[in-house]
Amino acid sequence: MGNTDKVMELSDAVERFVHDGALISLGGFSATQCPMAAVHEIIRRSVRDLHLAACSNGQAVDELVGGGCVARVDIAYGGNGRFAPTCFRFRRSAENGEIAVEDYSNYQMTLRFMAGAMGVPFLPTYTSLGTDIVSKWGYSEENRRQDPRLPLSKLVLMDNPFNRTKQVDRLVLVPGLQPDVTILHA
Repeated sequence: MGNTDKVMELSDAVERFVHDGALISLGGFSATQCPMAAVHEIIRRSVRDLHLAACSNGQAVDELVGGGCVARVDIAYGGNGRFAPTCFRFRRSAENGEIAVEDYSNYQMTLRFMAGAMGVPFLPTYTSLGTDIVSKWGYSEENRRQDPRLPLSKLVLMDNPFNRTKQVDRLVLVPGLQPDVTILHA
């Protein structure tokens, strides 16, 4: 049957799986359960132009951005807690246009990962109807056309096709997300 052992040194795993331009997702919340050893290895290896995806992350995203590793971020929340001023590099880079940021809700990011895991192109939700998340997009139309890995739309609004009442029921369709690599703290 051959060797099925997948255990390897972290440096070997980063060298093998995390490359320039990769779409990587990070586990953890804020400053807890972030995969910091992997983050430090990515920074040490000077991996560039990463596209990060995370539900709510702070420390890992901030250090990768500060290390010059990140080109774009899909995220719901970037911070390390209520009382600590955090994510300086992430905020400064976003405000200065050094990285592109696409903002979703936590639930929408969860649905994006779920759609990717299910192998479907999108999942519907009511989440974010009536908010700026629907109207403010981080990636330009030109970027979306040029990069085949980006969805053509951040999200799509549509009427519920199964609605039997006269009241129109709007849905938000969020695109599936299939990272090249997902890094979790274990």
